[in-house]
Amino acid sequence: MAFLLDTVALGVITFLLSLVLTDALMPSLAGAAAVSACVAVSAVIVAVYIRKRRFRPYHPDRLAAELCVRGTGYLLDLLARAAGGGIERGDDYLKRGDTVWLPAFNFRPLAAADFCRLLRRAEELGAKRAVLITRAADRRAFGVFAFFPLKVSVVRTRALYRFLARRGALPPLEKRRFSFSLRAFLTVALSRKNLKNYLFTGTLLLSVAFLTPLKGLYLAFGCLSLVLALLTLTPLGENEGGASGLGGLAGDDEEYTRIPRTPSEPTNKE
Repeated sequence: MAFLLDTVALGVITFLLSLVLTDALMPSLAGAAAVSACVAVSAVIVAVYIRKRRFRPYHPDRLAAELCVRGTGYLLDLLARAAGGGIERGDDYLKRGDTVWLPAFNFRPLAAADFCRLLRRAEELGAKRAVLITRAADRRAFGVFAFFPLKVSVVRTRALYRFLARRGALPPLEKRRFSFSLRAFLTVALSRKNLKNYLFTGTLLLSVAFLTPLKGLYLAFGCLSLVLALLTLTPLGENEGGASGLGGLAGDDEEYTRIPRTPSEPTNKE
């Protein structure tokens, strides 16, 4: 769902930018709109193609969903097989020397309490370095790292995916069929956390509408953004489930911590 919204946004933004440029070069607005539509469709096709070709045999989001469902033991088995021998496996950890790996995949982002629990576990195991492997985490929770005498690294889904792929340890997972749900779409689109984005976009479009030859188009999209902002303040925007559940899996593109590479642990270097 998140990828669908990103794709739609890419198409709309590309269309508007192209329309501004082509309208100044072409005498007909209809012709400029047609050219801009072709450019937008091409951009969407390229984005979808790159997404599908970048990861084989499936996207990291598929792996993340499986790990959330299967639990810690499932990921520990994959990591132990990928790392080879010489590694200690416990019920909820892997350890080699003074480094411990602690998986913590969940459908919701990890909070400060989750990090504290994991780091206390690392201290119990006598580790000096803790590698936390997770799908998503709240950036504000990183402040708790300062309370523990440990070197902490956070590994996200894509780094884990690349690590397993390089060692031929990716599990054989079936691709899930995408089924469009209007309710899920509205839950994500009207999430309360999107309020500031809609306000910024609407205000920006309305501000520049009088500076461009496409005044009507900018006013229309600006008003639409403000209407969506108002809808997020209604009961429709109170349900945050779509943004923090499976729908948020496609948004894990950046890594939180730069992790030194070693032969036996996943890294998050792009």
